[in-house]
Amino acid sequence: LVEDVTRIIGIITDGDMTLNDVLDMSAVDGGFEFVLDAEEMKIDAIVDNLHIAQHGEAPLIAPVIATATARIVDNDATFDYVLSTPSGDQLGAGRGTQNMQQASGETVFSFEGLKFAPAEVQPNELSPLLKGFVDAAVGEMGGEMVFGWSESGITSSAGFSFKDISFGGPTRAVTRTTGFNGNLALTNLMPVTTDGTQTITVDVVDMDALKLTDGIISFNVPGDDTI
Repeated sequence: LVEDVTRIIGIITDGDMTLNDVLDMSAVDGGFEFVLDAEEMKIDAIVDNLHIAQHGEAPLIAPVIATATARIVDNDATFDYVLSTPSGDQLGAGRGTQNMQQASGETVFSFEGLKFAPAEVQPNELSPLLKGFVDAAVGEMGGEMVFGWSESGITSSAGFSFKDISFGGPTRAVTRTTGFNGNLALTNLMPVTTDGTQTITVDVVDMDALKLTDGIISFNVPGDDTI
């Protein structure tokens, strides 16, 4: 029996690319196996290290490190990945699909029970916009982010939940905010747009001389850089 099969095994080192002018990917290390036979073309890939950063001068999301596996069969790709901070704290996991012929796909990234602690993950490790705004956070956060892409553009949405979060600030005017709880629904991440009016509850906003207790914050972000 003679098989008509082409097989290529290779490694990937120091890969570098920009995806749709949205994500910068660099320092890619991994390997792949390409198999072509009479029935199908198949590629299996393992990514041991991948640096991902938002493209642009003022990123909303901080850089992360990914490990991933992917499979391409003919025109359809599936992939699974785990994201961590550059310091090694695991953030969450995701999976996605891509149609190679139509250049379209979707990925869902989710995380549950992400704990903030002074010596562990901090909010400014998730978004550079929070650096100098809040610090020394404790508490728990969960959420899901969905990204879709096609020739017509990129879509995004997200939902976040906050459980008993306490942090220094916001800004130097507030000594500490405690008991930050609630859910946040976003219909777009670029620009940030809320799904109507959102409500967050706060136990205490401590400004030393003045303590505000049992607060409710209702807000709407329409997507035009206003709140």
